[in-house]
Amino acid sequence: MMSDIIIHELVIGGVMAKKAWNKFVVEYPQAWTFSAALGKWPKGVLLDGREKKLPNPYGLILEWVRSAIAGDWAAMKMQGGFVIKVATDEDARRLTKRFPALKPQQHRPLPPPRTFAIRYTESDYKPLAEELGYKLPARRQG
Repeated sequence: MMSDIIIHELVIGGVMAKKAWNKFVVEYPQAWTFSAALGKWPKGVLLDGREKKLPNPYGLILEWVRSAIAGDWAAMKMQGGFVIKVATDEDARRLTKRFPALKPQQHRPLPPPRTFAIRYTESDYKPLAEELGYKLPARRQG
């Protein structure tokens, strides 16, 4: 859906990190692509131990990407999951170090499209949230 495409651009340290999906795809046709399915997420607002609103699983991984990926990237949420594209080999290594690829990595460079499913499951949420500074366990608001 067009409404699910992230179309905002964010300037970090003078370098454009997050790009509009269509612009990124044109500019980086050989980008690394990573995807994951998202399971069901409880309805309502969850708060951490400091009363800070917790992001949904997609929002949480985007928070990690914003803090960890140095080069240009784009992300798109789709029904049942999401896709993240990164422009550089170093950022692809960084992403798969934190979220292992489900397909075996090859030792030779891959031709485009270089697409991998990554492991990002419900069990990854708590450690990632804590890594990003949230205090868990969480509680439901209201």
